[in-house]
Amino acid sequence: MAQQKLNPSTNMKGQLLAVRDTELYVEGPAALEEQQQCQPSIMLLHGLTSSCGLNDRLAFPDWLRLKEYFPLYRYDARGHGRSGSEGEPANFTWQNLALDLIALVESLCLAASDKKLVPVGSSMGAATILCALVAGLEVDRAVLVIPPTIGEARKQTGRVYSKFADILEKGGSSALVKHWRSLPPTPFTARECPEHREISYRELEASANSKSLAAAFRGAALNEFPHEAALKQIKCPVLILSRIDDPTHPIEAAEYLSSVLENSVHYTAKKASDVHEWPLRVHEFISA
Repeated sequence: MAQQKLNPSTNMKGQLLAVRDTELYVEGPAALEEQQQCQPSIMLLHGLTSSCGLNDRLAFPDWLRLKEYFPLYRYDARGHGRSGSEGEPANFTWQNLALDLIALVESLCLAASDKKLVPVGSSMGAATILCALVAGLEVDRAVLVIPPTIGEARKQTGRVYSKFADILEKGGSSALVKHWRSLPPTPFTARECPEHREISYRELEASANSKSLAAAFRGAALNEFPHEAALKQIKCPVLILSRIDDPTHPIEAAEYLSSVLENSVHYTAKKASDVHEWPLRVHEFISA
């Protein structure tokens, strides 16, 4: 698959949809090409503090390349991007976000028996997909990108997120960015995509709702992966994509999921070119 930049608005229609107790900003095909009508549909899910717009600016990787081949849908999670703001931490647990995903899939009529759905989620989005699958979401296959921390590391992540929420509540997004600048950068992105940090920080300072973001961090601090017995019930094919030198998304989490999910395959990126090949990996995985 040749790399190319695509206009995010090309053949994509954005709208606010009432989903459960919130409004979600959703983008989908303005019209389906004839050859796409029998193809599986992809649903993209972003990570904590991210959004559709930020993913476009980062393009690491450029997931929009997949809409050349499949009907592509994506949305801003509650409290993120252009979706409705939130103030209740419990609404940001992975289990609740999974219910949003299930309801959105039903609203878009992607849950019909003649439809094939492939959710592709990064970090928080990956965990949301897992919880949705455990809750009964039926998919053709699934893609988990840079899964978040598990086990004891998850407890430490929770403590860190609680501190981030405290900073936000006292000083807003600028104070949080100032704190983040004092911390060592993620080695992988600092080395392979050095502009990643500044683009993300500028986006957060310019557009983040501090109340929603604080609630998101407090909700995220409560999260745990589903029990292993529940994960073992997931039978659909699963592609797991991880990267080295990323403590927030450790390879150990991806390896654990690969060992538990019996119908899974795992690839690890070691450099930027590997990450840019992820859309190709997904295309091959869906087309196999």
